[in-house]
Amino acid sequence: MKAFLGTLLIAAALAAGGSATAQDGEKDKDRSTTEARAFFNRGVDLFREGAVDAARVQFRQAYATRPHFAVLYNIGQASMRLQDYAGALDAYQRYLRDGGTEVPAERRALVETELAKLRTRVAEITLDTSATAGEVLVDDAVVARLPLRDPFIVSAGRRKITVAPEGGAAVTRVIEVVGGQPVKLQLEAAPPAPAKTEAPPPPVVVESPPPETRASSGPWIALGTSAVLAVGAGVTGLVALSAKSDADAELRRFPGSRDDLDAAHSRMQTASVVADVLAGAALVAAGVSIYLFVSSPKASAAKASAQRLEVFGSGRTVTVRASF
Repeated sequence: MKAFLGTLLIAAALAAGGSATAQDGEKDKDRSTTEARAFFNRGVDLFREGAVDAARVQFRQAYATRPHFAVLYNIGQASMRLQDYAGALDAYQRYLRDGGTEVPAERRALVETELAKLRTRVAEITLDTSATAGEVLVDDAVVARLPLRDPFIVSAGRRKITVAPEGGAAVTRVIEVVGGQPVKLQLEAAPPAPAKTEAPPPPVVVESPPPETRASSGPWIALGTSAVLAVGAGVTGLVALSAKSDADAELRRFPGSRDDLDAAHSRMQTASVVADVLAGAALVAAGVSIYLFVSSPKASAAKASAQRLEVFGSGRTVTVRASF
């Protein structure tokens, strides 16, 4: 405890020494020095009260606000109290490296003794993982970022190692670490989940209204033809009756003429045949007109109702499909 408090006094003095630069007009440094000194003093109070973890947080904040190598020694001693041997090892090594010749020989010897002890309480982990981006956590605290170039140090004991790849699910392994014994660990992270793609909306079906149907002229033509043929059949029928009457009169006349009788019979037969043909044609034309009147509008309506338009949308693409 005495050694720790002595270091606190040294670090505080070094932090306060930064205010001399403020006297030269460097206001930003003066402000950061004041803030760092406040964090540091709160850390001292917390450490004296036994709140070592909270004290270390304050020391780390002081170092982040105004870095000075002397504060690293305080961080190292707080980490030792918390049995965070990996954290203490890192802080002490940086203390000697950053302090260089400013570290007193007696203090350097003391720290090197602590480092030798700490190396038996930590282990080096070489991690093999397929993840190329993300974080590595030890006991839920981030210790490195992927990809790893070097092994990382953990404290001896039961440790939870987690690989948290970017965009993928984290994978965790709990291992027993023996101090001074290097560990090779393989953690294969799950591949990133495929990006969700929204299904294209269902096609929009636009039913086209049936076109206006016009009455076909075919049925009317057939009907007119039937009427003309019927009239023709009636006229030729009258002609046939007239020819028959002439033939009967020629038979009753005495003495009659053979040539006149044959001519009357010929006219009657010709008119009868023509009347029969025209009557049959009139019946056929009437049947055709009735069929066209009944079937033609329904067929047109059925064809019209089969027309439709489909519109598909996907992202920035729109597809139109029509069927008839």
